Amino acid sequence: MRSRLTALAAMALALAASAPALAQETGGEAAGVPAAAPVATPAEEPEPAAPEVAQAEAESAPAGPERSLEHQIAPWVLIGLGGVAIVGSAALYVAHVSMVDDMLAATAARPVSITLAEYSARREQAQVTWLGSIGALVAGAALVTTGVVLELTWE
Repeated sequence: MRSRLTALAAMALALAASAPALAQETGGEAAGVPAAAPVATPAEEPEPAAPEVAQAEAESAPAGPERSLEHQIAPWVLIGLGGVAIVGSAALYVAHVSMVDDMLAATAARPVSITLAEYSARREQAQVTWLGSIGALVAGAALVTTGVVLELTWE
């Protein structure tokens, strides 16, 4: 593109240089056309000042690439799923505390009536609920963190 512009500028310069000679030969005007004014070449044009160039580029440049719909929604979906997982973790923890309280109350009321197998089954169920609540909390925190990082960095 630049070579085409250079070639066009050179042709215009050659035409402008020959126009006064042609105008003299024809008595001032060539076939009713006034003599052409000299054409400035790209080398003769003054360079704009640096702040003007930067300002012109800043005004003409787009604000940034538009994010696609999936890039706009995906981080918020992850943050929402993480929030749901954290709330689920809290619910599982409340269930765990409730189970432990029920188990302790039953044992305190009738210490001899509970068998070892029943105690072990309740204890195992309480541990599974507790581990589930911890797992949901960790997964929720990871999802929220991923969503926030994607929202801040994904272009």
